[in-house]
Amino acid sequence: MDQFITTQEAAKILGIAVSTLTWRARNGHIDPVAQLNGRQYLFDRATVEQLAALEQAGAENEKA
Repeated sequence: MDQFITTQEAAKILGIAVSTLTWRARNGHIDPVAQLNGRQYLFDRATVEQLAALEQAGAENEKA
């Protein structure tokens, strides 16, 4: 498993649009490990997966 993933891969794991993830990265809501060509980011897979789990748990708590 690769340690770093692209914006597209991270957005898929988080279940959000690429544009939403890009906005989050630009506004400090998630820290990318690198920025490529001014538009593309690389993210740490473990961090993204942890965030996805936290967001899923939060969504489940809101339903309860």
